[in-house]
Amino acid sequence: GSCSDVLLLLLGAGDPDGPPDLASQLRAYVVASLAATYTDMALVLLEDAADSTSVGCPDDTVEEHGSSFHFDGHYKIFPRGLSTLVRHPAWLSRGCGPPCPGSYGYGDWLGLWRSASGGGEGETGIPGAAWFLCEESASNVLVVTSESVFAYFRQLLPEMADRTSGESIRRAHGWAVNLGAAEDEAAIMSTLQGEDDIMDYAEALAARTGIPLLQPWISRDVQSFVAEHHMESWMSGNKPAIYKPEYQVPLAEYLVRFSEVQCGTHHAYVATQHPLAVREEVQSLPEIRGGRRTVPVKRMKRCLGFTFKVGPVPDDGWLRNPTCRDGYDRTVATVAELMVLARSSILVGDLSTSEGRLARFFRSTPARSTSVINGGGRPTDTKATVVMGDDSLSRHVYRPPESADGLTVHFYVKTSGSRVYLDRARRSADTWTRDVAGPG
Repeated sequence: GSCSDVLLLLLGAGDPDGPPDLASQLRAYVVASLAATYTDMALVLLEDAADSTSVGCPDDTVEEHGSSFHFDGHYKIFPRGLSTLVRHPAWLSRGCGPPCPGSYGYGDWLGLWRSASGGGEGETGIPGAAWFLCEESASNVLVVTSESVFAYFRQLLPEMADRTSGESIRRAHGWAVNLGAAEDEAAIMSTLQGEDDIMDYAEALAARTGIPLLQPWISRDVQSFVAEHHMESWMSGNKPAIYKPEYQVPLAEYLVRFSEVQCGTHHAYVATQHPLAVREEVQSLPEIRGGRRTVPVKRMKRCLGFTFKVGPVPDDGWLRNPTCRDGYDRTVATVAELMVLARSSILVGDLSTSEGRLARFFRSTPARSTSVINGGGRPTDTKATVVMGDDSLSRHVYRPPESADGLTVHFYVKTSGSRVYLDRARRSADTWTRDVAGPG
């Protein structure tokens, strides 16, 4: 049956220092989705019921640590952990719930995983994973955590990239179909050569499905946040963005790279963990006509002009004693900036962080099948993106981030309750880049 083989992802587990950061959890979810669709398994999520810290609680939670909240005129059971943010689609779960619900809860599965994979490999020699037979649900269950799913995925890579046998070609074709590919796209997947091209194409197919899908209250509150901070032009894809995770690299180094894409005046949004320092850098740039700033490089003065909107300034006061709702506000802000990076007309940045890899993932689409089949180019198209540094270090969500300094927006802002934005929110903030429909 559809639930006979289950990939059980224990969200927020596996790290002794607590749940991974938001971007790492989103990467783990995407990687688990790629693994489940390749192995033809149902992907089932299981949250730690005690986790109210990593993503936070919606602003309209009835009680700070209550079990329900009020949304769209109805009371809903409050989801914990990443499920506060991600709406897991039925085409991935295949309608399956957690296996052995009468015998095992989150702590039980985590304990079984730790016992079986204490040395880094499960009993069957699978890195980061452990197999169990759930007789109650008649399911073969492969258990991974938010941390270990990357090791599990890496051991699948040689098999995913193999095209030397009829069975490997059949599995590649089925993988593409599970990701919603049309028949011509599935044919491309089954004949592509090389790990990078194969994974680029698989990620582009996955991104097209819209995963990770957003919960409706996240969509609503992201749109309110965007309106509050006047970010609509970048959310609509009309303006460029800069992702500057590193403090040491001067802003001018990012700006010069715009000449590789398009000269002229750019109204750029800067997503950074160091907004105050970036604002000081902006003020130090030479000013030219119309209040624009230019790059202090002689050959570029006539080519490029900039105006800037820098991400909101952190308000660290609330971090001294943050509440679950404070954590939710930070989640909304982080999602909003990540969506700006995903949707912007041009993106210039260091994409080797967890957030940068996700932005690149969201910006990729499968190339037109005829051009790939005829040898006319790469298998994926990416919206205008200029990568700072080594391009190969920013590819693929399953690879570890190269930079430890990522985009996390640390500030408090009340985002919900702005009724004028709610209908628009449902239209424009449901997905990261576009309106999509999942496979099946």
